[in-house]
Order: sequence, then C-alpha cells, then structure tokens
Amino acid sequence: MAAAASAPSTRPGRRAATPRASSALAAARRRGAALVVLTCCLASASAADDGERCESSSSSSSSSSSSPDVSKSAPRAALAADDATTALALVQKNALSPLMDRLRTPTRTFTYPSLGDRGVVLAFDQRWDERGAGTGAAVWESAERLAAYIASSGAASALRAHPMRLLGKKEEDDDDDDDGDDDDDDDNATTWWTGKRVVELGAGLGLASTVAAAVGASAYCTDGDAKVVAMCAANAAKNAAAVKGAAKGDTGEVTPARLRWGDAEDEAAAVAWLSPAPAADVVLLADVVYGEHPDAWDALAGTLAKLSGPRTVAMLSHTRRGNGRGQRAFFDALETRGFETKVVERWRGDEDGGLASLTVLYAMWRRA
Repeated sequence: MAAAASAPSTRPGRRAATPRASSALAAARRRGAALVVLTCCLASASAADDGERCESSSSSSSSSSSSPDVSKSAPRAALAADDATTALALVQKNALSPLMDRLRTPTRTFTYPSLGDRGVVLAFDQRWDERGAGTGAAVWESAERLAAYIASSGAASALRAHPMRLLGKKEEDDDDDDDGDDDDDDDNATTWWTGKRVVELGAGLGLASTVAAAVGASAYCTDGDAKVVAMCAANAAKNAAAVKGAAKGDTGEVTPARLRWGDAEDEAAAVAWLSPAPAADVVLLADVVYGEHPDAWDALAGTLAKLSGPRTVAMLSHTRRGNGRGQRAFFDALETRGFETKVVERWRGDEDGGLASLTVLYAMWRRA
C-alpha cells in the first residue's frame, strides 16, 4: 500500500498527542470509541460487496486491514486519516493484534517452494511504526496473497479471464482434455511471465513485483511516497540475487520508482520505461483502494489507463473493508475509461482474534 506524495504523509497508527489526551479517562474513552469503529469496519468487510461486478471462480485464504495513506493518492487530493487509522492507533490490544504484530515486525521472510530449483526465500525489511512512514512501509495481506498467487500458478485464472487468451493454451487441447486438470495451464502461466513488462502501482515494499521478477518479468515497482520507494529499493537490492537465481538468465529485475497517480511527469517516466513496448503486459495493484477518496481513485484509474493496451491485464488484490464505496468509485472510474472487471479468485483469511478477512482478486482489461 502506498501513494502520490504531494499531500502530507500520515503515519498509520499514530495521532498527534494533546495535553488533554494524556489523561487516563480521555484515553479510555478514545480506546472504547476506536474499538467500536474498528469492529464496525471489520464486520462490514465480511458482508457481500456491492462493488463486485461479476462472478468468481475459487477461494483460499488471507487476512488484512489498513487505512488510507494520503501520500498515495492523486497529487491534488488533500486527504486526512480516517477512523480506521485512529482505531488502530488507540486500541493497543484487540482482534487485529496478530495483524498489527506482523506489520510491526522489522524483517519478514516469505518462502516460495515452487520458484527456482530449490525454492526461493525473500526477506523484506519494514518500518510500519517508524515516524513519517506510511502504510506502504509494511507488507499487507493482499500483497502476500497476490505474490503467492503469481508464484504458485503464474496467475493462471487472471490470464485465462482476458478475452485475448493471454495464457495461450492450445485450442486442440481443449477438445482432448476434459479431466478438469489445470496443472498444465498453471505451468504455462508461470513461464508466460518470462520477459514480460510489469508495472505495480501503489507497490509499497514491492513484494508482488519481486515475485513477478522471480518468475522472469521485468518489474517497474512504483509508489508515491519517496520514503517508501527508498525502502523498496533497499529490499530489491537485498533480494536481487535470489530473484536472479530463480528467474534463470538475464530476465528478472525490479526497478523501484516514484509514481504519483495522475502526475503527468511520473506517468511519462513509466511510459518511457516500458518503451519500445506500447503498454505494460501486466499492471499489479495490491490493497490500494480503501477509504472514501474519489479523486484518488479516479487518478489511479487514469494512470492505469495510460499504461494499458488491448493485451494488458491488470490484477487488483483487494481486501474488503468498510462499506466498499471507495472500491465502487474506482470501478466506476475504470468503466468510464472502457475497462471490464471480473472476479477471478477469493481468498478467505485465517481468523485473527475471531475475525477473518476476505481478499478478492479482480482481473481488469480494456474492452476490445
């Protein structure tokens, strides 16, 4: 999670202290109110989301919660921290404590047994609790799910959803193989990424981009927060050898860069990176649509459109939370730009303190 940086950056889980707030009574009241807000936000995440546009195909697991990082949004958007951020700040021990502990862990490791000859272990330093760092300074559950999906299956279901049959399964195989076994498709999907040009928007520390590079892609890993981009670059360097070893050959690289949604100069730099290709093969997004900031989501949709061509597939890994209005605003903005959206995966998370999240993977592409 991360964003465009001309609005001041907020530090998730922190609010400026006031003299009155130091009293035990005021603190207790704030904790109680925050817990109510947090519980309501998460309870609604388990309900059906009106922003969902089409049918889905499978389910697995994930867990996540977050709050808007104003440095990720459109350059002109002046955004404030929302109630969920306040709740996470004030409630020290609650149902989301296991998630908060993961976000605050200084270094996390992610293992992908299917990558390379002997599997790949990636290590990411994160600083979610550091002053001045935004939500992009940690790895969230949606990014974990998207990265694992790419590593295990090559994002086969998202590639199959595209009307141009990006996965390239042979037509004659469709008639001869009716056993329902998609293993061959998954193998094809993993090799499909070799040499592809991938852009990640709101990448945070860039886990999904790093795994895309490990299966052979070149990834332009972007975030609007300059501090997060620097952290992403450090993690990319730290994992470069593992990525190259898994990718086998000259492919497999991560290029961190700042990209503020809706910023013409940043978008031009991304287009230049893609050249001579006219558009990205894949655009990745993980947990970037949250809160109620329509200007930000419109800018995100505009940036996605500028990086997309007829054969581009965008993949949004989205953990449901709140009332879903931000998600619907983003999909509406995409629809006005000629995009179609389809649900291709659902991953239900393990329970954290009695609460289980639902992460949905959307495939998006331009209409023909």
